[in-house]
Amino acid sequence: MKRASEQQLTAPFLPPAMTMEWTIISNISESQPPYSAWPVTDETPVGSGKTHYSWKSKSMVEEYFDYCIPIWDTFPQGSVPAWSCTFVNGYDHKAYVITHPNGKAPPPEGFPTPCCLFAEEWYAPAPNFASLYMQYGQTSSIHQKPTDVWQMDAGALGGGEFYYEFYKDEQQSPASFAFPGTNGNYIIQYWKNVMRGEPNGEVFELPDECKGNPPPCPSPGGIPVSMVGPHSGQDKCIYPTPGSMGSFRHP
Repeated sequence: MKRASEQQLTAPFLPPAMTMEWTIISNISESQPPYSAWPVTDETPVGSGKTHYSWKSKSMVEEYFDYCIPIWDTFPQGSVPAWSCTFVNGYDHKAYVITHPNGKAPPPEGFPTPCCLFAEEWYAPAPNFASLYMQYGQTSSIHQKPTDVWQMDAGALGGGEFYYEFYKDEQQSPASFAFPGTNGNYIIQYWKNVMRGEPNGEVFELPDECKGNPPPCPSPGGIPVSMVGPHSGQDKCIYPTPGSMGSFRHP
């Protein structure tokens, strides 16, 4: 696979700091991204969330407002966790998952609450991650707005294809991120309301419930979750991760 930098099209850069909102859709069909329109039926799980990102602090916080990201294989195909959650990526080079019951069904028995350690040596993606790890795929559109699709093939690792879309505007604005969940279903996040600039620093502070020595989270089912840290500048084996932009692990 060629590096994205070897393609004729210039690889997009993430803003070095931003806050953005998104709509998450768990697609239960066998079709793969990119999608020109939201693949939604009456039974399709649809949620919302927000991401806070700062390359200066190597941190990213993802808030899942309606349901937690469905990456654990304890849920039947097409279903999603009934609780919301927050991913804290990069604090002290670690990643945590904080669960929020929200008056709905609690996490399944054996899932640590309210906080668990997702991974160690974990970082937010670098602004130039596309040029480091991805190749240009194709031109597409989201609701008739043209996009460029960048892809990462992790099929040999059992991870399938990861898709990132950026709008064809002067800033190559982030548009969407799609990744394989459990049982072969794809999960897609449509990004919107991207606000460039450093988020409030308090959002990256580790919550009290995660301090000390929280228990490990269950391993996600169906996808590998470790990835080379892009800040190292090294070209090594790549393992995609879930999340609103993906996260990175330094071996």
